[in-house]
Amino acid sequence: KTDSQDQWGATMGLNFIESGAFYDASKYAGIGFKIKASKPSTAVRVKLPDVRTHPDAGACKTTCWNSFGKDLVVGPDWQDVVVLWGDLAQQPDWGSPRPPSVTTSQIKNVEWAVNQGVEFDVVVDDVHFVECG
Repeated sequence: KTDSQDQWGATMGLNFIESGAFYDASKYAGIGFKIKASKPSTAVRVKLPDVRTHPDAGACKTTCWNSFGKDLVVGPDWQDVVVLWGDLAQQPDWGSPRPPSVTTSQIKNVEWAVNQGVEFDVVVDDVHFVECG
């Protein structure tokens, strides 16, 4: 269970490049994966930090981490999820800069996050890029 006083909750993720450098995923249409949770109706946000939302690139200074993402509701059965780049949006009312879309030519990683005060057990498998066309 995440601490209800924690500002962020909990996040798990994976880098696309071992060194943690930014990855050019612009030749793909999106990302896909399988996901399930031990409890029904678990809120999970899939996020893709990019060159404008991750502090390693230097574009954001003090209000980083509002990565482009999509909210999901996950249950105990495996779900096949496909998230197209156009499905991604920043959360409203915070973060700087606020570009119109994710920079797919420079993404850092993929993350799955739960909010503070949430009891969770989330499993992710078969992470892959979605081919165009």
